[in-house]
Amino acid sequence: MRCLPVGVVVLSFVLGLFAGGLPTAAASPAETTATVRPYLVLGDSLSAGYQPGQGDEKRGGYAARVASGMARRGTPVRITNLACTGEGTSTMRTGGRCAYREGSQRAAALAFLRAHPDTTLVTVSLGAIDLLRCLSERGRTYRVDVRCTQRSIGRLRPRLTSLLTELRRAAPNARILVLDYYDPFQAASLRGTSTRAAASLSGIVRTQVNAAVRGAARDAGVRVAYVTESFDDGWLRRVDLPGHGRVPVRVARICTWTWMCSRGDIHPNDQGYRVIGDAVLRSLTQRR
Repeated sequence: MRCLPVGVVVLSFVLGLFAGGLPTAAASPAETTATVRPYLVLGDSLSAGYQPGQGDEKRGGYAARVASGMARRGTPVRITNLACTGEGTSTMRTGGRCAYREGSQRAAALAFLRAHPDTTLVTVSLGAIDLLRCLSERGRTYRVDVRCTQRSIGRLRPRLTSLLTELRRAAPNARILVLDYYDPFQAASLRGTSTRAAASLSGIVRTQVNAAVRGAARDAGVRVAYVTESFDDGWLRRVDLPGHGRVPVRVARICTWTWMCSRGDIHPNDQGYRVIGDAVLRSLTQRR
């Protein structure tokens, strides 16, 4: 099988998704006298609130921002976070990444929804880890098996559709949102001509993955939280980035909202998780 060097293309979806975590529950920061309803958080490290050096923060991350925003709108929620760092569409169903009494995150989620029919919101981030097996490393160069990548993207949509459909059937009255992905390796464009090509290719793969995520959402009748729009908005403009001069807005936002430029880690920092949470809140009110 032919492998083509693409720098860090696939790392934008898979790097740093290897630590595990256990389910936790947390109350939203601003509960009122209104009925407090369950909010279920599912998926990979993005939903688990992972940050380098700290691990998962299931009481924080984007879910905390969503909960506080809903409380301000008069709909207080209580978070139950079952997300698992390193989870993919396969292990979501079979288990093996994190410990669940029911055996897998999918089974635990369905059991929770059966036990809590008043669940008002479910958010899911899933699919990035599916490309991991297509990535190899040789010295300081990363390579991707292009055929493997295309097969993995092809399987992503039906697997995610199946999961989202099950969640919809289990929670017919809940609002269900699946998050799309931003591309942290746009920051590679800061490192020279050769890595600028890798940044461009990573954007192509990100577009394909997000198309699969959005297609699965349509197939299952759930909404998409357009995280990538927040990171890419205004991409034609350039702004000052300390130490780098004038750079595209999308690159500056990756450096500002993730750990990519400071630690080489794709995950959001506190500000980035707030941005993602705001994207979820906007998607709850938008009609698409």
